[in-house]
Parts: sequence; structure tokens; C-alpha cells
Amino acid sequence: MNIIRAMLIILCLCAGLAGCAQKTTTVKLNVASFREAPPDHTGSSLTRGGAGVSSEDLQGASELNPTCYDDGDCCPGGCDPHFVVHKDENGSARVHAPDSTAENWLPCKNGHACELCLGPNPSHCFVLIYRGGGPGPGRVDFTAAFWEMACAMKNVPEPVARQCGYIENAAKLLGRISCLKTPAAAGCEELIPSAARIAKEREKVRRCLERQRGDWRCYYQGRGRTLSPGSCENAAINRDGWDCCTGDSFHDACVSGCEKFYIEAQ
Repeated sequence: MNIIRAMLIILCLCAGLAGCAQKTTTVKLNVASFREAPPDHTGSSLTRGGAGVSSEDLQGASELNPTCYDDGDCCPGGCDPHFVVHKDENGSARVHAPDSTAENWLPCKNGHACELCLGPNPSHCFVLIYRGGGPGPGRVDFTAAFWEMACAMKNVPEPVARQCGYIENAAKLLGRISCLKTPAAAGCEELIPSAARIAKEREKVRRCLERQRGDWRCYYQGRGRTLSPGSCENAAINRDGWDCCTGDSFHDACVSGCEKFYIEAQ
């Protein structure tokens, strides 16, 4: 997993991943607040696609494994609902510009609507903003904000609904005390970054960006070039070192590896 996610850093430079170089101008979405007071999507659905896609087209293409990510201040588009995918997947039956067909699958443009087909049926296709490269082949990374939005909707494609079920079940396992959300709770003090540590880590990234003129590598100064704690609003990084934990159970179950910030009730 670490090797695959490390490609995010390489592609940020080689494939032009949007966001890292634009962090001084993007606004970070507060995913935790979004979870606590989500928009009312219950009567809506994702924009469906599949009009120009046949079952035969999809049968000949390897399926994409949907995952969840949040790399904090380096997240393209302010971590809005979107996806990133390996450049070799773009311009295929699975990932293509909405108006293209099997005769000529056109690649999606960064920051534009893109048709994505997760499963074996054209009914599994939908349209979402594409924000560049990131994971290795065979995987598609969606932001936690996308899963927040999609899992609150009705009539989503079956692969999306199935993944929502996995995330929601994992969130229930975290249904204890969230130390990031309630830092004053007994037993939490030693588990979460202190205010002084958060300020120090955030300042470290800020100074690096100022010194290096916005170099995206400033966001990846962790061990093994993983995510810098200062890239996250609360300096809390998940177990693998690639995603921010927020203290919201749905978000943290989505990115996974945030169990260390949760405790049983005293």
C-alpha cells in the first residue's frame, strides 16, 4: 500500500497532479463539519453515465478498486468530491471524457467532469470531477468528501453502494470516544497532537512553502516521504502515513488507519 501511495508523490511532479502546487489558493473543505451537518442528498443521485458504453466494452477492461483518501492541504480541489486515477487508466472504457465512445475513448481533462465505470455494467457508470493522477494502476482514489456525498444519496451505482456499506460498518467499529473531536476526554491527552505540536508542524510546512516557493514536496516531509503532519489541520496522520485523520468516524473509517485516535468509554 505504501509503495502504491508513494506514486502519488511522483505523479504530482510528472503527471501534473492538481492541487499540490495550488495549495496557497485553494480552500480546504472541512469534512468533519460536512459529516455532522451533511447536505440533503437523500432525494438525489449521482449523475449517471453509460450512454456510450456497452457491457462488452467493460468486460474487456479490468475493474478499478475504489478507495478513499485525504492528504490534507495537498489534496487537489480543496479535497472536494472528486477522484484521481493512474494516467494509464485515463482514456479507457473505465475512465473517459463523457462524450467519447469505444471508437475513440478520449482522456478526461484535469478539473473537468469525467465518466467513470466501476463495475461490469454500464449502469455502474457515473460522472464526477477528475483531478489528475495519483494511485497505481487498478485503483481509483475518491476523496472522503465524495463518499460523504454519495453515501447520503439514493439509487447510487451498486459498486458505490457496496463500498458505502463497508465504510459505514467500519465507522461503527470506531463508535467510541473520538479524541480528536473531544480532546478533553479522559485518556485522550497522550494520544493526540498538542496545540503546540500542531502549531509547530503547521509552521514547518508554511516555512518550507515560503522558502521553496510552493514546492509540493513541503507537504511530504514524513518518514519515507510520507505526508507531513503539518499538511493536516490537526497534525493527525493515519497509520500508513498517507492520509489525515479528522476525528469524524465516517471520514476516519473511510481513509482507514485512524484507530489510534479513538478510545473506549472510561
